[in-house]
Amino acid sequence: MVTKGRNLKRLKIVRESHPRNNNQDVEEQSLRGQVQRESNPQHHNQTEGEQSLRGQVQRESNPQHNNQAAREQIEEEVIEETEYDGFTTYVGNTKFRYPAATTKWILSTVNRRWSDYKTKLKSKYYDPELSIEEILAIPKPEGVIDTHWQTLVNRWYTEEFQRLSRINAENASNMKTPHTCGRMSIARWKAIKTMETGKEPDRLETFENTHTRKNGTYVNGYTATLIEKAHTLRQEGSFDNEQIFQKVHGPEHPGRVRCAGLGPTPSTDLGPSSSSASINSTTTSNSNEVDALRSEVIELRNELMEAKSEVVELRSGMDQLQMEVDTLKTLFLQHLRREKGSMESSFRAPSSSSQSATRV
Repeated sequence: MVTKGRNLKRLKIVRESHPRNNNQDVEEQSLRGQVQRESNPQHHNQTEGEQSLRGQVQRESNPQHNNQAAREQIEEEVIEETEYDGFTTYVGNTKFRYPAATTKWILSTVNRRWSDYKTKLKSKYYDPELSIEEILAIPKPEGVIDTHWQTLVNRWYTEEFQRLSRINAENASNMKTPHTCGRMSIARWKAIKTMETGKEPDRLETFENTHTRKNGTYVNGYTATLIEKAHTLRQEGSFDNEQIFQKVHGPEHPGRVRCAGLGPTPSTDLGPSSSSASINSTTTSNSNEVDALRSEVIELRNELMEAKSEVVELRSGMDQLQMEVDTLKTLFLQHLRREKGSMESSFRAPSSSSQSATRV
């Protein structure tokens, strides 16, 4: 009761020493609520309702202050969203912000971490000699939901999972081009190289540097063959590094891009399909060959037209010669006829003279 009297006295002092205004109404309401709680213990359990009522009284008693606060909050949100070009994600009550350009990398990383975690669980708990029931009887990993654990264990024993496991194990053992970065990822190597040189290395440069040992030797013979082939194409000078990389390594596999790190995929970073880059390169090469053949055909056609013109000229000359030969032949025959007539006339003249002499 002593505390109650003190609060009532304080309320009285506040009223007498200051003019009545909106802010004082709020303070009076707060003191009145405190007095009521002390006089009635049941009100101690109504804290949440009192806070809501106090907030409502404050908003109604001072609308100008309420509008100003709302306006400042809106302006802050607008400025915040204007200055930040990215995404905001809530996990529970925790707020995460990240640039839009990193979305694909974040999702790919989470997916990889989740897959790696399930792989660790399998290597720790799976035993082909144990049954599903025996594995489920073992205490499950901490933090894993019961239904999720049962689903995962059952999946380990399916034929499809066993088949994929064998394929993945075989592919891992048959890796043709292991890199020399150790525990460092290729994406991290590219980032360090970019910081050192100020320029991001292309895929061909990345492959050569991450598959060559410190002593200058290549990791294996297959890698040496690829790099030597790339050097040969580079010396020709007909292709850039990206085209050389595509020609040497061939089409990309679905879901990943060689020497590009985690995140990029053929469909989003190289074109609509995994082999689009190779197809485009081949199409360009074929187009160049077609253009060269077309030029050659046009040149041959021009030469053929020139040859035809020469043939026509030769034929015209031959016709002229034939006409001259025919003329000469005609003149020659006429000459022969005249000569023959002269000879016949000369033979007739002596015989006529002999007949006249006989008569005399």
